[in-house]
Amino acid sequence: MVDVTGPNAEAARYTGWRVAQRKGYQMLARKMGAAGGVPSDSALDAMVTGIVIENEQIGPNRYIARLGVRFSRGKIGGILGVGGEGTRSQPMVLIPIQWSGGAGAPF
Repeated sequence: MVDVTGPNAEAARYTGWRVAQRKGYQMLARKMGAAGGVPSDSALDAMVTGIVIENEQIGPNRYIARLGVRFSRGKIGGILGVGGEGTRSQPMVLIPIQWSGGAGAPF
């Protein structure tokens, strides 16, 4: 949740997104057990892959929103001291088979 003000609606929204990035980083760092400060805004910009807007209210000089922040797994992993790539299963292809007259054919 962010609730910020600015000289106009656009500046308030931009400030709200910056605050959301910082809060998101702090929440993720706590969850991963990493200590330390928040990186600079430019470093956070490089790590953030998207902002998810769940609910927002924009006024003439105020921005209130519930935002989600998506981080790049590879970039954030190095900073938090965890591997950027987690363990994943092998790729799998699923091809549906249609059985007709006792013979299967890919659908």
